[in-house]
Amino acid sequence: MLYIFGKRVARIGKFTDTEFICYPCKAFEREVSVYMPYFHLCFIPVFPIGKKQFEVRCKNCGDDTRSENILRKYQKRAKTPFYLFSALILAAGIGASWMYWNSNNQKNRAEYVANPKVGDVYTITESRNDGTTWYFLRVAEIKGDTVSA
Repeated sequence: MLYIFGKRVARIGKFTDTEFICYPCKAFEREVSVYMPYFHLCFIPVFPIGKKQFEVRCKNCGDDTRSENILRKYQKRAKTPFYLFSALILAAGIGASWMYWNSNNQKNRAEYVANPKVGDVYTITESRNDGTTWYFLRVAEIKGDTVSA
């Protein structure tokens, strides 16, 4: 079954901790992985949800005992990456480009109407209850401020 939206988890950091001791084997090597759950739409991350999740394992014996000191240390180091906001960034980019295109299109249209030239074709629409009528007017000649179609 194909899921169009849902929740997934991404690893946002992987660290090796040599500061804290593993009590069962007395080794100073622990692997700390930090995960962040996020909401996705068509497998494109939209925004992070929930809190960071940690997985702490001793590289020597595999013990998964956590320490609050380890979690606090790596909570600050593991930053939420910007790609977890991909869909929001994409939507903002599309919206900004559409606004730029629309304002540029309106400016070009106003310039076209303000400066008619011989051969230009203008479209006029008239809507009534029985339908829409379209008129196409071609500029034949311009004398002073008079335009003949």
